[in-house]
Amino acid sequence: MNELLSLFGNDIDIVISDGLRKKLNKIDFNKFNNITEIEDARSAAFNAFGKSKIENKNVILLIKGDYLSNIYTVCTEAWFQNTNLIVIALYTSIYDVETHYMDRCTVLNLTLFENDLSLFKTKLNNSMVQNGPKIINLVVSKMIETKNDFSKIINTLKTYISSQDYVYLYNDDNKYGLLNCEEISEKYKYGVLSKYLSYTLFNNEIKILVIDDSCFKVDSNIINSRYISDNFKVIIVSNNKDFNISNWIKNNNICYIEGSMDLNKDLKKFYESKKAVVLVIKEVL
Repeated sequence: MNELLSLFGNDIDIVISDGLRKKLNKIDFNKFNNITEIEDARSAAFNAFGKSKIENKNVILLIKGDYLSNIYTVCTEAWFQNTNLIVIALYTSIYDVETHYMDRCTVLNLTLFENDLSLFKTKLNNSMVQNGPKIINLVVSKMIETKNDFSKIINTLKTYISSQDYVYLYNDDNKYGLLNCEEISEKYKYGVLSKYLSYTLFNNEIKILVIDDSCFKVDSNIINSRYISDNFKVIIVSNNKDFNISNWIKNNNICYIEGSMDLNKDLKKFYESKKAVVLVIKEVL
């Protein structure tokens, strides 16, 4: 990966999304001129596009391949404006790379493995004479993949939920012995809250969603939806002391519970709430 980025020169601007800098800790980012970190892949893409457009230079966007479809609009805009946005989409498996639809709005759409740079050098040199967005699908098997662990929450919550209740866990594939438990994959990060809201509109079963703060941040506008009903029950786990959404939740007439040292008490109050409710637990569980 270091070799790949070095091909663009050490003074290139790089925009990183979705916390990838922490996951790619073997890369020496210090030698690059300008690093911008933006949590939301879509916002990061528009930021990189804007830099490339305004300064008329190559700008690299680093994203997870799972989110490539979410920046299709940006790549289309870069195509029409002949902007040199270079997207490096990272995958852990070659079988996850399905980017043929991007051929319509790119001057280069190339897939390669981390250590296979010979072909890329030739393709890159040829494509650089053309203005427009370029996509490099890079398979990096050693990229750190992290799963959420909501065990402490769910094992405590099990005291209250019934066999009829549904629990949806974001990026946690442990079913915890629950009859109605479903993981929502990280690749569906954009729109998790919106999709969950649609689930709460049908029937009256209790449906609980457990997510982390990064998932909330990219879909937080849904809190302002007029379709939120009393069935809305969301638990947000955050290890960021600056994560503060209490006013946003309360101003939209949703019950807000700030997690305390007594998790059992918090979850009991959360589960028994007769109104739409959000519980924020600010600790690593």
